Amino acid sequence: MSWPLALIGPQDPTLTDAALLAAGKALYLSNCFEASCHYVLRAYRLLSYNDAHRVADWSDAMVAISKKSFLNGAIEELATFPVVSAEDIVILQKARAARNYLAHEGAFPGFIWCAKTHHIERHLEALRTTVTDLSMGNHLVSGWCYEFDEKRPVGSVMAQFPALAERWIFGADSGCT
Repeated sequence: MSWPLALIGPQDPTLTDAALLAAGKALYLSNCFEASCHYVLRAYRLLSYNDAHRVADWSDAMVAISKKSFLNGAIEELATFPVVSAEDIVILQKARAARNYLAHEGAFPGFIWCAKTHHIERHLEALRTTVTDLSMGNHLVSGWCYEFDEKRPVGSVMAQFPALAERWIFGADSGCT
């Protein structure tokens, strides 16, 4: 082990920069996924609390829904919603695993001053799979957010989101192709 940066530059600086940029963009999407899961969960808790406590005041409702949970706990609670299918839970669990990968390993193709091109390329392959799983979960939860906020079905709005996310992260201009 050594310092993360050294006086020696990366062996393939262009690919290294592209991989780190892709990892950063993917991490942004993973943070959005987690925030959206918690948003849906709070909205559902609020509606459920309101149904059960018709005379409760706003401050009581806010205290009741403010319980913070980790992403896995949030997904487990989302699984109890009547509109969430078993297939949805599989998608959410894959996205959770992708989020964890990105948070803990996604931006580490090795120490950049000694990482070989083939190591970075393998890392980018793993990152692509991760982004696919993450974007599917993000798409699902974002659709729920849209329906909650807009009070109408999603329809074909953003049906191309998974492909859009992959193009944004790994597109022709990214240096990762």
